[in-house]
Amino acid sequence: MSTTPLTFCLDLHRAEARLRLRLDDVLGTLHGIGWDDFALLATLVEHGGRLPLRELADHLATPLSVLLRRLAPLEKTGLLARVSSDVGTRDVVLRTSGRRVQHVAAQTARLACEAATWDLRADALAAAADVVDGVARADAASPA
Repeated sequence: MSTTPLTFCLDLHRAEARLRLRLDDVLGTLHGIGWDDFALLATLVEHGGRLPLRELADHLATPLSVLLRRLAPLEKTGLLARVSSDVGTRDVVLRTSGRRVQHVAAQTARLACEAATWDLRADALAAAADVVDGVARADAASPA
């Protein structure tokens, strides 16, 4: 079977979309957040619970405008807040309730991800992770 870069990217997109649907469903049902919300909360936890808005957008590889729309419901439910920093920028701060939701939802996400990859051997999972990492790090200057 021959795989072209386009076929690979389309297959990767379909796999990611199916996984996202599964994770959105289970996280939404059990914790009231989606996969993107979970990733945002987890990123804040990884960085001590506070990040400048633009830095958070960079870590999530998402446009600032999309991030701003995603923050509003999380602020309304009390999971995070936007505050002014000492240097005049806006920071996103994880609240105690957000840390608690992320901690509990992490167990659910871990189990869902294990279920999604249950039939992959450890070496195959590591190889797939290397491929995904390579795609994620692809140089923006590479030919289109």
